[in-house]
Amino acid sequence: MYHRSACEAADDTLVELIDYCYRKFASMVRRTDQLPDGAFIMEDDKGNSAKSIANMTKEMEMENQFKEIDFKSTMTCFSLIRFISDHLETLPVPIIHQMMENNDIPCVLVPLLEAKPWIRTNARGEEEKFEDQKWQKIEAHDRGKLTKIEAQVWLTIYNMFMTNDSARKYEMTSFRK
Repeated sequence: MYHRSACEAADDTLVELIDYCYRKFASMVRRTDQLPDGAFIMEDDKGNSAKSIANMTKEMEMENQFKEIDFKSTMTCFSLIRFISDHLETLPVPIIHQMMENNDIPCVLVPLLEAKPWIRTNARGEEEKFEDQKWQKIEAHDRGKLTKIEAQVWLTIYNMFMTNDSARKYEMTSFRK
């Protein structure tokens, strides 16, 4: 999706990809809404000692793997949507309509910007960010910097409102404000 030609060649498949990404984002928003104060918690490696892994049932193992795969695929969706939004001006109107009206991508991204599921505190009390498909410790001098994923979200929102067609077609209701 990085290249415009890939987005243009995707045609109707692009609508399905947008739907998939939207469902991933909406699922993550629902999970953040179920937590106190909207804090998103993603389990870290504290429970992965040899003893705790040995005590896991097959169902628990599968559940952990499912959660990890689901989380990583959702994080990848941020990049996909950003790349699609980079080419909004050249994409057909139905694709813009799918992103702006049917799925309302901006409205599903804002709660995720507030919850920041790509940042967590590990068992040692250190802040970590999810980058390059793994959790990495945030150094003290990098705490104020945007993560790559957060930058992707901001760029998507920027792209969606800075193209004439999409901004004109997005009705600003009181709910959306």
